[in-house]
Amino acid sequence: MADSLFVIDSTFLLETSHNAFYGAPLLHDSSGRDTTMLFGVARDLLRFRKQLGMRQALIVIGDTGSCVPGQLVSDTIDLLKRLQAPVLYAKGERVGDLCAALAEHCAWIITANKAMLQLINDRCGVILPKKGGELDVVTMTSIKDQLGVSPSQVPSLLALIEKNGRDSVLTQRQAVRMLEVHGTLETVLTKAAAGDLGQVGRKLAMRGDALRERCRELHFRSASLGDPKGRYGETNFIEDVESAASALKEYGFWSLIRLLPLPEQELVRAEENPTRPDYRAARTPAELDELHKLVKAAEVCALDTEASDRDPRNAVLYGIAFSVIERQAVYVPLIQSDLDRVSQEEVRTRLNKLFRAKTKFVGHNIKFDYLILRKHGMRLRNIHFDTMLAAGECFGDWDFFNLADVSRRLLGTKIKRYSEIIEKEQTFLDVPFKDLVEHACTDADMSLRLFHRLNVELRNRQLEDNFLRVRMHVLARLAEMECDGVRIDAKKIEMSINLLLGEADALKKLIFQEAGCEFDLDSRKATSDALRKVEALREWMTSRSLTQSEMEQLAWRHRIIEQIVKYRRVRKRLRELEAIRNAARRGRVFPLFSQLRVPHLSATSSSPNLDEALRANAVKDALLGQDYRNAKHALRRLQQITKDEALRTELTRCARSDFRCSGESLLEGMEHGEVLLSIAIGLPSAAVCRRFLISPERAMRIKANLQVRYPILFEWLDRFRRESIARGYAEHDGQRIYLAGLRSSDVEKKNMATTSAIRWLVRY
Repeated sequence: MADSLFVIDSTFLLETSHNAFYGAPLLHDSSGRDTTMLFGVARDLLRFRKQLGMRQALIVIGDTGSCVPGQLVSDTIDLLKRLQAPVLYAKGERVGDLCAALAEHCAWIITANKAMLQLINDRCGVILPKKGGELDVVTMTSIKDQLGVSPSQVPSLLALIEKNGRDSVLTQRQAVRMLEVHGTLETVLTKAAAGDLGQVGRKLAMRGDALRERCRELHFRSASLGDPKGRYGETNFIEDVESAASALKEYGFWSLIRLLPLPEQELVRAEENPTRPDYRAARTPAELDELHKLVKAAEVCALDTEASDRDPRNAVLYGIAFSVIERQAVYVPLIQSDLDRVSQEEVRTRLNKLFRAKTKFVGHNIKFDYLILRKHGMRLRNIHFDTMLAAGECFGDWDFFNLADVSRRLLGTKIKRYSEIIEKEQTFLDVPFKDLVEHACTDADMSLRLFHRLNVELRNRQLEDNFLRVRMHVLARLAEMECDGVRIDAKKIEMSINLLLGEADALKKLIFQEAGCEFDLDSRKATSDALRKVEALREWMTSRSLTQSEMEQLAWRHRIIEQIVKYRRVRKRLRELEAIRNAARRGRVFPLFSQLRVPHLSATSSSPNLDEALRANAVKDALLGQDYRNAKHALRRLQQITKDEALRTELTRCARSDFRCSGESLLEGMEHGEVLLSIAIGLPSAAVCRRFLISPERAMRIKANLQVRYPILFEWLDRFRRESIARGYAEHDGQRIYLAGLRSSDVEKKNMATTSAIRWLVRY
């Protein structure tokens, strides 16, 4: 047999025609016999022959079960003989077993049965028809990319993902990953029975016998055909076109005659897409050596780590992707089952050596990469550029700075997010290895492209020097603090907690006295139920429980609501201080830092949030301490910038006490400095009302009075806003901040941008 022999599984031709034309006798031959289904079989067969340029073929017919009438099978065999189409008919034999016997002697198997993919070998590929006349061409070189498993694993995969009247045991990604790690279904079920695979394993163990049986059914065993080469050596497919045309005329299939002429060349090609990025894995010692040479020779290398969690303190590191040339990347796995002839420890040793190279490393949120590498015994030494931080420097008030959004906005490239690849309660260990490789390599590739794009952007905006010298230096300091911890004064933390506990108790007594009953102040429902009993508040209460924001809006209407809001604010501060105290180990806490959330600060912290520790002057690290500015500090800076003499006079008078605007009765009971700063930076009136628990009318009167009291201050700030909007960035004393909202046509976004610009100006 020639290499171009096509073996055609007739089952899908027969089933498709039967399902399409059952009960619809549209065609009859000269004797009145219904030939509609036979027409469908002949039409589809001749279409494939023409589409694929088939000159040699063998049509295989075996046991079709009860889904296809025996009369249709016998009529099809008669028609094929009339067309001089080679037929292999073996009654009682499975078509899969027949094709298994022929797989070593043919070039292609055409079938709709995915189980036939197990028959793929170096000489034989499988063609799967799809809707719309398209074809899936699967070969030995492409099956791993297309299906995720080798041919021998196909029965196991299909058994795991088939639904059969109920939900499948696993998703395809889960099943592929299981087989990647464990090899065979039997190994998977053995480990599941031993309790090694968690919740998924329990599900597998419950259906173990059924899965084994289904896998056996899906496995094809070569039928005994003797010598197929000798028995079916004549495989010319409709060589005599005129004779075939005559046969079709006799059946009344005139419209099919036009399908008989063949194109001049075969049309099946299984070529690689030349535009596809070159993403691959380095799993062997030789591949790791090649990667080392590649990175060491590069001036800049982008990297991206893949891990089990967004918190680097608790995450397991799965691997690292490297990219030194756009559209090319290499992924190094750190899970032993993904490595080949090399141990995890040796890979770490090699990577540590690589990270000592002079190559400049860049990444998107590279501090995360640094931290998780440190946690797993590797130290990234030459951190050069963070594309997330650079995007924030250039476009300070974008809503999102994740890699997917920044890539879409700056590169016009859409990439898959983590949530699009990983389902709920899954990790990358549950998806096929190739998906992990592609995701990691894509992220590294995008990071490199963004580095090139943002480097130019920073230079054009005259931000490059400050970014590399200051922002990246701060990033490195913060990364070290996340690893080594932040020193705190435990005594000051405890003192602040005790003061706030006293304040909270005093407020609670006042509230219960005002309400005439006791209730759970931390419960929205209990609080709302108690407030409904207050006569003066009934017109403002509904059946729904009040949120904190709604209570802040209502606080000026009744003293009890104001006291409840203040109590809850104190409780929130207490929770933050207690979280710091509980997280402390040997006088240090280990928070996570962000340099993006607040443009005017070096960093913000979380888990735990250090704001209350800074307010209590309990943070001993100078880098963080310099960021905490109380109202008086911010007002001094504002006076130095604007030269407002009235403000200077009052700051001098209050040098040893809290700032006060003398004679301003409307500010009674409020923090004068905080109110002045809030209005100066441009907080909306509604926000001022919620923050200070005052009515809109009182807020307007306070603003008007302060503008008269400090005219130079407010005139300077108005001019600063106008100039910032006109330029598209805020600038002072040789420093700039770019905020996209300054050029927005959306008034709200523009106002938010000018507010951020003034916060940046006064570092408040």
